[in-house]
Amino acid sequence: NPLSEIIDYYLSHILKKRLSDIKEITYLFFDEIQIVPFWQDTLKRYYDLNQNLKFIISGSSSLFIRESSKESLAGRIFEQILPPLTFEEYKNFAKTPFFNEEVSFIDYLQFGGFFEEIELPNQERKKEFLREWVLGKVLERDLPNLYRLADSQILRIFFQILLGTTGQNVVLSKIANELEVSPTTITNYVAILEKTLLLASLFNFSGSFVRRERRLRKIYPASPNFLAFLPVFPPNLGALSETYVFNFLRQQYGREIFFFQERGLGVDFLIPQKRWALEVKFQEKIHAEDYKNLRTVMKRKKYHQGFLLTKNYSDEKKFPEGKIISFPVYRLETVKI
Repeated sequence: NPLSEIIDYYLSHILKKRLSDIKEITYLFFDEIQIVPFWQDTLKRYYDLNQNLKFIISGSSSLFIRESSKESLAGRIFEQILPPLTFEEYKNFAKTPFFNEEVSFIDYLQFGGFFEEIELPNQERKKEFLREWVLGKVLERDLPNLYRLADSQILRIFFQILLGTTGQNVVLSKIANELEVSPTTITNYVAILEKTLLLASLFNFSGSFVRRERRLRKIYPASPNFLAFLPVFPPNLGALSETYVFNFLRQQYGREIFFFQERGLGVDFLIPQKRWALEVKFQEKIHAEDYKNLRTVMKRKKYHQGFLLTKNYSDEKKFPEGKIISFPVYRLETVKI
């Protein structure tokens, strides 16, 4: 048991104390803990013997930690999910000064979600990092080992297909036919990828949970950076910015965000608890037509607040249905809607 050997060595040679003699809070940090078999049983044993030991554990595949610890560490573990960097965090960590926030935001959308990307010298190295150490590690090594997947290539192809449908309605049965696998397999793959936090589903709004689950869905990656895997580079800035907005709203409001689509009418995001409707229009000029869907949905849902997220346009307009505030997408975190 290498984990026990490491802890025992630390106690005897570094602290020079027996486990029972430790009277002060003592922290032990382990990264990539999922590599060690039965790690949760080992930590539980030491913690139960002396609760002054505090373990900080981390791993790039959060699924491994969560699945392994649910039962054996119940009541002893507190989980903190660390998503990719936000735009404000990216600006704080990047070493170069930002003279043009709009340009900086586009850089962030393409390659700014991970610490390592900030320090890599060029786009090819950044793409290689994402390909090998983020997606490749999870899709081709971790998940196949955990779920005994016979063909990891299918999972990777499926993930790339989903990247290509970002912001669009996804029909999983059609994808299953294209990949020549069963719909059940595809549904299971979505569940697996959501557990790894690589992507998340957004459902069409309906008052009934059952109806909601059966209706249309969109699927977004956990970072706009993942769209760098699409054949066309750079990816569409509209899809990048919409992915960014989705992930920010999901961090703020959890699963209580939706999109709305009905009979040719639609908006990108609804937040029912706030009675807000949001539309992403990553463009410089905003015309009267661009307000149409927001106004119609606000009237139908009796919402009195709408937001239009643009490339660099700001404004505030009052309509019979309510107020619509327009501002650049890159200000989303500072506006704090």
